[in-house]
Amino acid sequence: MTRTEKKVKRLLRKNSQSRLFGFIFLLILVFLLSIGLRVYIIEPIQIQDVSMQPLVQAHQRVWVCKLERCLQNLKAFDTVLAKKRQRKALLRQIIGLPGQDLKIASDGHVEGEGVDFIWNEEVAFIDTRKFYIPKKGDSLILEDLNDIEMDFALGVLKNQGEDYFVDAEIYQGEQKLSIDIVGSTRIASRPVSIKEVPYLPWRDLFLIELQIARQVPGASPIRIQRKAYRSDSSEITGVLVQEDYYFLACTQGKRCVDSRELGLFKKSELIGKKL
Repeated sequence: MTRTEKKVKRLLRKNSQSRLFGFIFLLILVFLLSIGLRVYIIEPIQIQDVSMQPLVQAHQRVWVCKLERCLQNLKAFDTVLAKKRQRKALLRQIIGLPGQDLKIASDGHVEGEGVDFIWNEEVAFIDTRKFYIPKKGDSLILEDLNDIEMDFALGVLKNQGEDYFVDAEIYQGEQKLSIDIVGSTRIASRPVSIKEVPYLPWRDLFLIELQIARQVPGASPIRIQRKAYRSDSSEITGVLVQEDYYFLACTQGKRCVDSRELGLFKKSELIGKKL
């Protein structure tokens, strides 16, 4: 083999190795980009249940945008992926926006600005409620809140890391009743404990009020009033909201969980928006 032939062979081998390393580098780069795209930008989600029918069918795959700009300017009926604490991520519709008033009737009829629809076989709202959804910068005065708004306010306190406890008192009109009377009431066929009353959701408290009203004659309504206290026993009279909140809903009223059971979702719990 001549010197020239040896030189050509060496150059070909060198170029072949360079191309191979370049090709491998390109494959690694594409792989990393695809992982980054899926984890941080766009992710395919497969719905395993019927919670969002007919909007999303069971086992249907949808794409969710995780970019911050995709979560800007959200509006009613946008579909978002949300995750609350240790629970699994849920695909749900926004039916209540920050700063919005919402009304949910006992027949599942939901009304608000830009919102008017009926849940299929809704069972969580055993009584009609109107409530306000907090937005960042709001100052919530606890004594002015109704029962469901108090649930939401306590959720805001928890989300903001406030160390607090709750106490409950029972009134008939302006007359205070003994808290011991709740011992004669039942929830889900079991006796109610006095200690659990302050932390029960508004639906259970409403049922307790109805039972006490039957036992105690009088024209004035029965109401359970809750108050929040710091660890030093000083009363918490107001809450400064540090983040926007949303009311999220599934479409199948009694076969799925959403803000009716889990409470409001804060903005940082929204992972992405359905494309």
